[in-house]
Amino acid sequence: MPRTTHPLRATAGPLTAALSLSREFPHLPATSVEARGSGLLILLFGADAAHYREWVDELRLTEEPVSWHPHRDRMAEKRVAVGLYAEVELRVMAYPDAVVGVAS
Repeated sequence: MPRTTHPLRATAGPLTAALSLSREFPHLPATSVEARGSGLLILLFGADAAHYREWVDELRLTEEPVSWHPHRDRMAEKRVAVGLYAEVELRVMAYPDAVVGVAS
């Protein structure tokens, strides 16, 4: 009988990194932490988004250019930073409450 791999085995690296992050940086809030493929996605919404700069500075992440996206009837800001943590790709995405203008 062929040996099969448990489906969670593929996410062991990202899940271990998430646990390590929570222990090493308990002061950094996150709205959501998701293991996606071989990486981690950290989502920051509302009040948590105010801590985006701390995530970038403390984990020495590289920021991508700020982008704006339609959200309901306004344009919403999106900030993204990427890097490695514990040999796992880390992506931090922040969606501050600030909304500017009206989407067409």
